[in-house]
Amino acid sequence: MSEKELEQNAHAVSRYAENTQELNSSVADRRLLTIVEVSIIFGVCGRTVNRLVASGELPQPIKVGRTSRWLQEDIDEKICEMKHKRDSKMSHGEKGGRP
Repeated sequence: MSEKELEQNAHAVSRYAENTQELNSSVADRRLLTIVEVSIIFGVCGRTVNRLVASGELPQPIKVGRTSRWLQEDIDEKICEMKHKRDSKMSHGEKGGRP
């Protein structure tokens, strides 16, 4: 094998390792939550979770067979969005709802 071929192989192996590491870390960040877990996070019942999804207030779930699952990152983003909305209202002197 020539030096150029060895260098190309080494580069390919390096890219493969980087891609594998990125894939593994992104998969680890994509935990799937059940409706029970989502309802516990938001402090509501499962029917309310379904209503919030239908109204667009919560993200759509991913269907896995006949079950629904939510990506943890989607729920985290929604919580951040809700927090930002609350904080912007408070900074403009608007009163929030219940404490």
